[in-house]
Amino acid sequence: MNYSKTTKKGFSLAEALITLLIVCLITLASIPILTKKIRQKKYEEHGLYACYWNGNTLVAKSMINNDLVDGSVIYDNEEGRYGCVFNPPPNAKNFVATIIGGGGGGAGAGARATVHKNYTEPGEYSFITPEAGNYEFLVVGGGGGGGWRDGDLANRGGAGAYGEVVHVNAVTLAKDTQIKIKVGSGGAGAGGSSSTGVAGDYSQIKREDASFKNNFDVVAAGGGGGVSYNYGGIRMGCFSRRGSIIGYNYSGSTRQYNFGCNDGEIQVSPDVNASGGFGYYLSLTYSAPMTGISKLGGAYGSIAKSYPVGAVSSKSQMEYKYNNNSTLNSYKDKFGIDFNQEIRTSEKNCANIITCRTMCNETLWQKFAYCKEYQNNYGAGGGGRGKYGNSDYRSYAASGKNGLVAIVYKPVYAGLGGQAGKVLQIAYSEMPQRTLLFPGKGGQGGDVAPSIRKILSHYKNNTQTAGLDGQSSYIKNGAEVVGGAGALKIDPANEESYSQTINSNSMPVGGNGALSDVLTAKKTGTGGLGGLQDGNNSLNGLTQSVFKDNSQLGSFNRIYGAGSGGGGGAANVSGGSSLSLGRGGNGSSGLVFIQW
Repeated sequence: MNYSKTTKKGFSLAEALITLLIVCLITLASIPILTKKIRQKKYEEHGLYACYWNGNTLVAKSMINNDLVDGSVIYDNEEGRYGCVFNPPPNAKNFVATIIGGGGGGAGAGARATVHKNYTEPGEYSFITPEAGNYEFLVVGGGGGGGWRDGDLANRGGAGAYGEVVHVNAVTLAKDTQIKIKVGSGGAGAGGSSSTGVAGDYSQIKREDASFKNNFDVVAAGGGGGVSYNYGGIRMGCFSRRGSIIGYNYSGSTRQYNFGCNDGEIQVSPDVNASGGFGYYLSLTYSAPMTGISKLGGAYGSIAKSYPVGAVSSKSQMEYKYNNNSTLNSYKDKFGIDFNQEIRTSEKNCANIITCRTMCNETLWQKFAYCKEYQNNYGAGGGGRGKYGNSDYRSYAASGKNGLVAIVYKPVYAGLGGQAGKVLQIAYSEMPQRTLLFPGKGGQGGDVAPSIRKILSHYKNNTQTAGLDGQSSYIKNGAEVVGGAGALKIDPANEESYSQTINSNSMPVGGNGALSDVLTAKKTGTGGLGGLQDGNNSLNGLTQSVFKDNSQLGSFNRIYGAGSGGGGGAANVSGGSSLSLGRGGNGSSGLVFIQW
């Protein structure tokens, strides 16, 4: 068998060593390039720069490799505003700029001038509170009718008692709260000596709602009707006056006396002033009991009581046409009513026109009771039939005056929160040195308006309650992003101009500011909190922080309140007249944020 011989050539040891040496040299030469790229990539991922306002101070902060450094701030004459100077690190590329406009300011709270509402006609009503606020009430029962008098005694029938007065201190009520109202009528005067004047009806205000903690049921009792009597002539063969008295004892039990010589009748001296005479029994007789029982019923305030009127002991009251309640005079300024106002009587109301013309002229009329008429004497007891002293003779027993429910209130309004600034993101492959950044300031919050007045059909609010718009933010010679709108100024005629939210005390709370649209889907919460909102015990609206947890600088994911609207101011009324209003919060600063 023949074999053929084959020869193969390989690397010599020297050649292999030379090749290995070349590979090592190439690898060593490549290490600085790879290291530079890794370092550059790491450097780009951790580079941040932020420019924003902290109050009136412009803040420039940068972070490179976790080192926080202050940037520089200059005033740019061309732009007419302060800006931050951004100098990109050498070889830095691939920038992303986030630009957010300044947030709008929240509106300040306001209150209208005092408003009055009066119910003077008897009947039942439903009062719906037009606005949130503190409401004060004056409740007056109807007055009792006057008593009758027959016979030749120079006196009048008993005057009716005036209705009681209940003053309710300020009650805090929300908008659209229903109050049931009842105004009591005055009692009719007696139609003869066999009956007393009719008692006036009670007046009432009532609030009933299972979900409302400040319910109340307030009653003002009506005044009792006046005593009636007949004082006739001497009965033949009997030394006694014929007559009768009908009324009540002081505790309210019926009392009637019949005078004469028949069985069951009382013999009295013909002399009315004699001991044991007619006048003695008359002095024991009083007006009818009250109608209803006055109460505050869950409210706070005071009750001015009425008292039974005695036929003889009330001469000073009986001299006048009405038994007026002087307690009402102390509420004139509070409720804007000139109570028990005296005016000169007209001739048609005088029994004797000649006397009226002579004595009731412009000079003398105030000196004589029969020359006087009354206005706004709510709940007054009617005077009795007859004549006393120098008073004019009245041929009828006067009815008591109707009661009253008077309401005084000061509506309050909480401001809305401001709107958020717009947001824009722009990518740059490169940025030049000395790039100027201009973040917008947040709009100033609105002031308070303690007395918004209504003139004809319009409301006049001269106070700057509106929040101001936030400023725009931009990079010089680049895109500009507008700021958020400030909250509207309060106009009571426009429900969209004030907050409709109330707290557990029925007071309106300020609206929250809006959050800017940066990671909105991942953020929870609001812009600046409104006054008295959860987390804010102040009446003033607040300003939200630019970065989360109020830090000076953070990553993109920690941008929180930049460009958010300021919170609206809240309102509170306490103690009946102590009004407190909160200012609107400033909008949050805009932001120019650069990362690479």
